[in-house]
Amino acid sequence: MNKFHCDGKDQDGDEIENGVYFYKMIVKYNDKTETQINKIAKVK
Repeated sequence: MNKFHCDGKDQDGDEIENGVYFYKMIVKYNDKTETQINKIAKVK
């Protein structure tokens, strides 16, 4: 099982606002590639 960590900050180091965000995950293994687009909510 793989995990990723999100610290709730944008690329400038500022905290992101509450809302729904989309993320794209690309997994490559041998000659196969799988792409998934999902959403995550940040609520404080």
